[in-house]
Amino acid sequence: MIRSIRGLALRFFWRNPSIAAASVFSIALSVFVIITMFMYLFGLDTASALEQNQLIIQTRFVGVLAVILLLCTALLIASNFQLFMYAYKQQFAVMRAMGAKTGDLFMILLIQTTLMNVVGALIGYLLSMVAGAGVHRLMNRIYDVPLPSAAFDHLSALLIMGGAMLLIELFILVPVLRNSRILPLQVIQLNEDGDFRSVGPRGKGGKVVLALALLFFVYAKVMAPSEGAGALALLLSVLAVVLGLALLFPLYIAGMFRRILPAVERLGGRTSLVAVKNMIPQIRRNSFAILTVSSMMLIMVFGSSILHTFQVNEESFLAESFPAPIVMEYSGNREQAPSPEQLKPLILEQAGVAEASFVSISGSLADLYVDGRYHWTNTARADMSALMKQGLLPELELDKEISQIIISQSFADQYQLIEGSVIELGRYSVPDQHRLPVGQAQVAYIAPEFSFTPADVLIDWQDARFFNNTTYRFLVTPESNGQIDQVRTALQQEFSSFQTSSYEDTLQQSRQMFYQNWSFFILVIVTVIIGVIIGVFSTLISNIYAKRKEYAILRTLSVNGKGVVQIILTQILLYLSMGLGFGALLGLLMTYSMWLLDGNTKLYVDYPSLLMLSAGIIGLAVVVFILYGRHIARQNLARELLQQA
Repeated sequence: MIRSIRGLALRFFWRNPSIAAASVFSIALSVFVIITMFMYLFGLDTASALEQNQLIIQTRFVGVLAVILLLCTALLIASNFQLFMYAYKQQFAVMRAMGAKTGDLFMILLIQTTLMNVVGALIGYLLSMVAGAGVHRLMNRIYDVPLPSAAFDHLSALLIMGGAMLLIELFILVPVLRNSRILPLQVIQLNEDGDFRSVGPRGKGGKVVLALALLFFVYAKVMAPSEGAGALALLLSVLAVVLGLALLFPLYIAGMFRRILPAVERLGGRTSLVAVKNMIPQIRRNSFAILTVSSMMLIMVFGSSILHTFQVNEESFLAESFPAPIVMEYSGNREQAPSPEQLKPLILEQAGVAEASFVSISGSLADLYVDGRYHWTNTARADMSALMKQGLLPELELDKEISQIIISQSFADQYQLIEGSVIELGRYSVPDQHRLPVGQAQVAYIAPEFSFTPADVLIDWQDARFFNNTTYRFLVTPESNGQIDQVRTALQQEFSSFQTSSYEDTLQQSRQMFYQNWSFFILVIVTVIIGVIIGVFSTLISNIYAKRKEYAILRTLSVNGKGVVQIILTQILLYLSMGLGFGALLGLLMTYSMWLLDGNTKLYVDYPSLLMLSAGIIGLAVVVFILYGRHIARQNLARELLQQA
């Protein structure tokens, strides 16, 4: 029946320049940002193992940001797609009535979305090739981060562009398939129906997802066989709750507005009442716009809060990991590790070194024998006398004639031990393949906790019964804090087989990594905000333009120009407030879910960023839609009444 599907698709495409331009711009900006971020990471010079590990973490973080950005972009395109379907509902109804098949409509819609996807992705690729280096220089100037050393990798950029196009295309296929199967009367009915609850599959799907979230939660708390399985189930439960609420939220907006109509009339007058009643039938078409704003707020709340949480907890962890100003860890093969007793004099000979001690990495070096069986015990061997000189252990008079140990308070409470208690110890024998007794040890001191090891039992390095080739680290104290960098550099050069680091240096690297991740996040959130402003605002403006005849009718019913502006502004602010509020709720839900995964995690919600983003979006909307409302209110009344919606 349709002779040229491609020609018809292109005609629809060129007749909607604002919708097409907004979609192409959103895709181009997203692809540009994603390629620029990955090109930056690919070009970083990672010489040390620590830098390589940080690069892996950053790459994963950027990958998550890229997926989130593409999903937001796809949501914006879906919002524009709904606007396109509303604008051409009559044409599609006529085409279906004249015999157009589902495949015909599917190809028309697919050609349009694919064309926007390809054009936007190519523009983004070209922008990244031309302007990517400028963005890198800007990041270096703002955050003092190193510039990438490699040239632009065209193959990687093309692969990233292809992956972005594929993800967007897969997401857009859902509304394309749904709208291509629609019948003639449904095209008009579904676009005008204000009762969103009539859409059964969405409501049922949301409830099923919430039920799955409950099952995941019960499994995580009651039935999980391990801590890892429980954490995974809990994470799936939180994600299912977010998805379920996102599916159900638009279904109940109309009902919520109907219930608050009396309060709106009392508080805002009849003009506000007209504004709210007039927006109820438009909720279906604007549901994607609301969810797009919500996704932006969700990303802002969750992303910024998690980044700041990681930063604060990372700094706390580093403070605990550096009991001494300088730490040296052997980075080679453990079997070839030199003896710490032989290395210690060489370290003390270095200029600026005041004291040095060594402690093994904690593990099961010895096990406690209680009630007829051995209990796994977290133990470590240490140079106790040097640790006392450094102030990491209290000054104790240890008896060299007997074996003495130092235990933590929690270990003493668990096994009801006191200073002077004598315990039986054993250790695992590899040749015999079971634990063998090694003798007794006396508790010399009970420490509240050890700042230099997570072990519960500390054994003196001189105790030959527990000698084995364990991994160890040196704790070095310089003569003054001003010599830390000088001593660290000298030790690194002299003992190249050791990874030598200082607290200040590691803290600086950690903060540099945070600033890099923060710059990536800001880049993504700015892209999302620009996309929301262009996509959502253009959608809402198009809706207002489509309803200008209704505003003209209101003007004939004694509503003046100021009243028209008030109606438009009330509707826009309600849409944005719903989206921002719902997104903030989901973001806080996901943020506090981190506490469910780890009750010891201290969460830091970035409320200032949340308030700044909300105020910025609402303030910009007020300016834009006051101007546009005045433009609508000044149009010729007779001409507006003759316009077709």
